[in-house]
Amino acid sequence: MLGPLSFLVLSPILLGAATIFQPSANSAKCLTAVSNTDGAAVEIEDCVSGGSTSQNWTITGGTLQLFGTKCLDVTNGVTTNGNKMQIWTCATENTNQMWTVSGNTIQWTGHSSCLDLTNGVTTNGNVMQIWTCTGGINQQWISTTSTSTPSTLQQSLTANGISALFPGNSGYAAAAQAYNQRFTISPAAIAYPTTVQQVSEAVAAGTAQKMQVVARSGGVRLSGALVIDMSMMKAITVRSSNNTALIETGNRLGDIALALNNAGRAIPHGTCPYVGIGGHSGYGGFGFTSRAWGLTLDTIKSATVVLANGTIAAASSTVNTDLFWAIRGASPSFGIVTSIEVQTFAAPASATVFSYKWNMDITTASNAIAALQTFAATNISAQFGAELTFGPGSSSSHVSLELVGAWYGAANLFSSTIAPYLSTLPAPSTSTITPGSYINSVATLAYPQAVNTSTAVEKRDTFYTKSLMTPSDSPMSAAAIKAFVTYMATQGFSSDTDWFVQVELYGGSNSAINAVPLDSTAFAKRDTLFTIQFYASSEGDPALPPYPADGFSFLDGMVSSLVSNSPANWSYGAYLNYADDMLGANASALYYGSHYARLQSIKAAVDPLDTFRFPVGVST
Repeated sequence: MLGPLSFLVLSPILLGAATIFQPSANSAKCLTAVSNTDGAAVEIEDCVSGGSTSQNWTITGGTLQLFGTKCLDVTNGVTTNGNKMQIWTCATENTNQMWTVSGNTIQWTGHSSCLDLTNGVTTNGNVMQIWTCTGGINQQWISTTSTSTPSTLQQSLTANGISALFPGNSGYAAAAQAYNQRFTISPAAIAYPTTVQQVSEAVAAGTAQKMQVVARSGGVRLSGALVIDMSMMKAITVRSSNNTALIETGNRLGDIALALNNAGRAIPHGTCPYVGIGGHSGYGGFGFTSRAWGLTLDTIKSATVVLANGTIAAASSTVNTDLFWAIRGASPSFGIVTSIEVQTFAAPASATVFSYKWNMDITTASNAIAALQTFAATNISAQFGAELTFGPGSSSSHVSLELVGAWYGAANLFSSTIAPYLSTLPAPSTSTITPGSYINSVATLAYPQAVNTSTAVEKRDTFYTKSLMTPSDSPMSAAAIKAFVTYMATQGFSSDTDWFVQVELYGGSNSAINAVPLDSTAFAKRDTLFTIQFYASSEGDPALPPYPADGFSFLDGMVSSLVSNSPANWSYGAYLNYADDMLGANASALYYGSHYARLQSIKAAVDPLDTFRFPVGVST
């Protein structure tokens, strides 16, 4: 500790205003929190031109607040000279956070200690301390009304060093284009943070401007005034000590599969390599390994989440447990998940990808669905994953059908596993069996897309999609199945859209998806047997706008053919990764089920202004 130096006459500290504090020993430095997490050190750093949320303090009720919810805090309340400073969540009457502003000093209320520039050192990274008040220059602070709440979003992002595109910028139009070209999106800005701290600052900037904020990880998004593009955050760290992986959410599924496979590991996920892990894991995440390993969200052990006020929150089974519950099934409504820690699995020693194709009449195709329901109830191995894909048939009385999937058990057991189901069907017109390594199966299922997403540009589409999740305890009736297939064969044959329907096997005997207790995560449909995706796009390749006007009623009618021929109390649901933006009033019940009330309560606590809002999201 240096002794008192010559006294300087400084400007008075301003109460109630957003204020930056500069040590009088070097006014180019500012009092700064290294992050907005509890326990983050308070140090000096170069003042950011225009201000920064990490340097923007407010004196409120005897506390020095930062990020809206954090306070300058004496670590553990230790009164010894030299005890370092931190920030911590503000708490009423926490005496470690109470400060008295007197002239140009900041004194710990009720104590003879002052905020002190440790050893008078003005180098970046010097952590502040408390020391017996002396009135010396190390305890003198210049205060200036902060400009870190700029009048515009652009000023705020620029002040925090965050790259962004704004309307009129070169590249903005291409970057703003939605994957689904049914939508024309003109966000106020597209921000490209490179660190979790920059995500925090960008979200806080959007919230300060009362804007909607939406994350973009893999290119799939709805709409929003401020788009946080996560594509610059792609770190993947595989930990051999406990077989976990830390994955930043700018990654896409294909690149994650490659990185994990290099370490002999894998996680359950979908077959499209260009899908971003953020939304995929936030709403579910189904793939052909899911019957053995569960959904992607079931592998999450912890996450880092940026909340609407900019707080960087850890979430796990022991920390912020309500938030942890909510982000596994509804995460985009609660914050921006910047990274997830996942439990990985040993990549299977072998994988067999299979495809069988038919052109079927209505009766035979109806039997194919009914027989799969029956087959699923037998003691089939969890290593078996499959789906039925329907499309237009050769005539108005037919549909095309493909049975596609993967077997992750021993290759010599595949034929005996699938034979009971195939025996209920006519001989296929074509069949392809592709044995190989696990990563080869990922590539085969992704084809014609590349697993390495850096090697090709993803195609855009113009489409409408719906979903339906059928309950295991109430399978589709024969009447509902026949009405459904009849609709596909007749209305589907004459539709002016390019369409397909996938009937994905979620449940059945030995399914890991069904084994997870319903209330352990926010994912609401653990009792699902099939998840059915209905997808229609404008005709052509590429599928360009406009989407056919009758394409909406076409898919709506397809879903209705099933629901209207099922019991009135049929407890079906819908899947958020196949989000229907036109679902309307039934959305909350179909997507979130019995969990919606709890989700609303958590939403009110962490995002009371509904900053993260979507047509199918959780509202306050």
